[in-house]
Amino acid sequence: MERYFFNLISDVVNQDVLTAFQANRPENFSSENFEWLNTLARTINGSFVDVPSLLERRVKERYRAIRAYHGTRTDNITSFYVHGLLVLNPDKVKASVRENFLCERFPEVTETALTEAFEYVDLWREPRENTVYFFTNHNMHSGMSSNHYVSYGSEYMLSIICHLGRAFNSSYQEVIQETGRSTIIVCDVPLVLIPPPTLTALVKESLYDIFSSLLGADYNYQRGYGNLCIIGSLPAENVISHHTI
Repeated sequence: MERYFFNLISDVVNQDVLTAFQANRPENFSSENFEWLNTLARTINGSFVDVPSLLERRVKERYRAIRAYHGTRTDNITSFYVHGLLVLNPDKVKASVRENFLCERFPEVTETALTEAFEYVDLWREPRENTVYFFTNHNMHSGMSSNHYVSYGSEYMLSIICHLGRAFNSSYQEVIQETGRSTIIVCDVPLVLIPPPTLTALVKESLYDIFSSLLGADYNYQRGYGNLCIIGSLPAENVISHHTI
């Protein structure tokens, strides 16, 4: 994605700008304030522009969607091609947890314990409710901070089960892994579904990745944007393909 974005601003940020950046990394180099890049473009090419704003405008003009990846664990991949990527249904998840834990296998788990776990996790649910999240680099799903998506599927269900485990000093995560397969779903996420602040942050992170990739080992991290989200479900027509891992 970074390569395509860079091509959109190659008239302003050309090879001379990249070379000057590599020769003398700006002290104020960051992904928050791009005055360092605006200054380089102005000094090298005489371009008086705000580069991130220019790039965002051209992304909107040139593209209708962003290729991104959604990690999950599923035993019914067909449902994604029929129904798309649906937002969280808390009642459905709770019903699944009840089905798995209110049984002879887990005599210690009671309805009271489950209700307490549900209520605790629901205190933190609202900020992620009615949203679907993606990564712009599919390899990010293997990172230590984010591999739980493909290992366990529902972050909401995992939170409930972890809280339940703490209550009984047990580990129940393996229960989730008894069904389904770790899957990455390839999607084309329409720009119109991405909240404007999220698109702005994605553009800035992509710009930062372009330049940090020129700096060698000190900036050798897994590139991509991990907070791409949409409000509401992703239509099935935007689900392109999938692969299991």
